[in-house]
Amino acid sequence: MTTPKGLARIAGVLYLLNGIFAGFAFGYVIGKVYVAGDAATTAANVVAHPALVRVGVVADLAQATIWVFLALVLYTLLKDVHPGAARTMVALVAVGAAIVCLDDVFQFESVRVATDSSYDAAFGAAGSKALVLLLLEMHHYSFLIAQIFFGLWLVPLGYLAHASGMFPKALGVLLVVGGACYLVGLLAVFLVPDVGEKINVLVTIPSAIAEISMVLYLLVVGVKTLKPRRRARVGQSPALRAQRPGRSEEADEDEGRDDVERGPPVGCRRHDGAGEVDEDAGVCPLLDEPQAGRKQRQRSEHLPDAEQDDEVQRVAEGSHPFDVLRHAQSLCGAARSDAKRDDAGANPVRDHFDLSLHLRAPVTIGAPGPSSP
Repeated sequence: MTTPKGLARIAGVLYLLNGIFAGFAFGYVIGKVYVAGDAATTAANVVAHPALVRVGVVADLAQATIWVFLALVLYTLLKDVHPGAARTMVALVAVGAAIVCLDDVFQFESVRVATDSSYDAAFGAAGSKALVLLLLEMHHYSFLIAQIFFGLWLVPLGYLAHASGMFPKALGVLLVVGGACYLVGLLAVFLVPDVGEKINVLVTIPSAIAEISMVLYLLVVGVKTLKPRRRARVGQSPALRAQRPGRSEEADEDEGRDDVERGPPVGCRRHDGAGEVDEDAGVCPLLDEPQAGRKQRQRSEHLPDAEQDDEVQRVAEGSHPFDVLRHAQSLCGAARSDAKRDDAGANPVRDHFDLSLHLRAPVTIGAPGPSSP
């Protein structure tokens, strides 16, 4: 499976390609042929550069498609932080990309009108030039409408970057601010048409800084390496984290370091036989079988006493999984001592704590308690 750093680098490459294609399509091509309010000059530019305009259409379609794949990669990277915010980010990108793709129809049709003599015959030379200008103006303002989603998708992205701990918190805040600036610039264009374009250019400078910073961080650094407890906490749902109020991230990290230093209790092994906790997955997969040399016994052969059952239930509820296992280990140790003094009998307490019967499912580190068998 691709690591978080690998996903971050993939996202960085896609983000960079998205910026390159978008800058070429809208910044260079449209800037070269479109002259607001001047139909004759605009039509002449399109006639002089029809191939360039067509390449611009393809580049714009490419950047919209890349944008969707970028959102999917970031969703894979950040979905464990907050699934709802991650899904919202992808939905906003999907809508914005759809608008951009439909918008390119107007740009492509402007080339056809400018280069097809039948439009001159139908509308006259002045009429066909005015139609070219109209199509490019529709393309221009449709692209500005898509700017709504250029800004909105940065808000959940900034939140996820801030909350995940995988990016600098300042970068997450900057992305949210950049998203808001896109929206302010759009409102200026439609509400203050005389100076709206200039305001839009100035206001969206922070947006450009935020996105360029994100691209550079993804490409150069990737993501921060989380500490074990923080990885487990990020993997929890917001509702599960809410069940542990009053706990700071620093406290979780300190507890995670203690757990790693102590290691898992004896008898807690991974399914592959390695004697360590799977820190990257954030879980401690418990035994499918007891320690080597111990035969599994049927559940019906030995039943625990009622008091021992109550004690197990009390410890299991609300305790850290390591605490449950250590308690089980201590009782098993006491049971083995009793067995040495009693050569005749089986050890029902030890058999009761056969982990393959009572703690079969993997336990999420940081969860309130182990899952039910």
